[in-house]
Amino acid sequence: MRNADDLDWVDMYRLYEVIQEDVGRPMHELGWASRNELERFVRTANSPDAAGDKARHGVARTDPPRKPMSLSHARELIDRIVKAGLAWKPSHHDEGSAA
Repeated sequence: MRNADDLDWVDMYRLYEVIQEDVGRPMHELGWASRNELERFVRTANSPDAAGDKARHGVARTDPPRKPMSLSHARELIDRIVKAGLAWKPSHHDEGSAA
């Protein structure tokens, strides 16, 4: 689906944002991931204390998650929601458009 060695926290977060915007409702409501898992991903990706130099932010704005998500878990999560989003899209692509 993608090269797992190339995606960093910023790349994965961009994919997360695009899918979230496309879906238009929380992914945990669709059963693609738990609310806790998604929150750990977001907080880890945003935290230089948790994600290091590859974090989305260069300065800590909030405390890092108590249990940061590993990069491998984040890649698995993003793979899962990308696949779910691609499967979801064909049956929902016309929702919200004018008839």
